[in-house]
Amino acid sequence: MRRVVILAVVFFLLLTSLAGADNKDKLLGVWVLKDNANSIKIIKEGDLYFVIEFVNQKHELFISGDGTRAIFIEYGKGPDWSTSMLSLKGNAITRMHFSEDYEWEPSQYVFYKKQ
Repeated sequence: MRRVVILAVVFFLLLTSLAGADNKDKLLGVWVLKDNANSIKIIKEGDLYFVIEFVNQKHELFISGDGTRAIFIEYGKGPDWSTSMLSLKGNAITRMHFSEDYEWEPSQYVFYKKQ
């Protein structure tokens, strides 16, 4: 099953390499939870995009061609890692994670563009 996940991530990364910068740029900015309890910041440095979350944890983003989804890998202590996706719909970004069935499912975190 781990191979399937790795192949899915590689396929997603290949698709993102075909994306135009204009679509990706709509993710840029500060996004906050409805209650302002937490926020994420999406930035661009050169040709690379990053999400900054929590206490300045920075992860490189791989953005889909239409600019509505971005995937990133979080590395923990030791050899463990997890994959998260940010899904843009309108003015909201939902954080997604893999379920036990290796399907994307929404988490409790929905961020809104800070005005």
